[in-house]
Amino acid sequence: MIKTQRTKDLLQEIRMSDMYDGYGVCMAWMFSISDYLTFNTDSHPPAEWEYRPAMVGADTDSFEYQALVELNYSAEDLEQIIVILSRWYDLLIAANKNY
Repeated sequence: MIKTQRTKDLLQEIRMSDMYDGYGVCMAWMFSISDYLTFNTDSHPPAEWEYRPAMVGADTDSFEYQALVELNYSAEDLEQIIVILSRWYDLLIAANKNY
């Protein structure tokens, strides 16, 4: 069950952007959340995401990152989204829908 309205809102935003390329959408959100956690909070993305921050900082031009900044998500707000994205990623890989 989704814990908060903020989590529901972000999940709806992710669903709306998944038209034809689920893998690309999933990766874009995973990278943006990783950037956001690294550069805007005192938290870090899950180790299994194998994220390494860019030397130039976050990709502030991405729509996904801008949405996270605008709505001022906390690391706690993103915990459930991280679990959902991780599961979605695993499902996409299992279905051979990656590239």
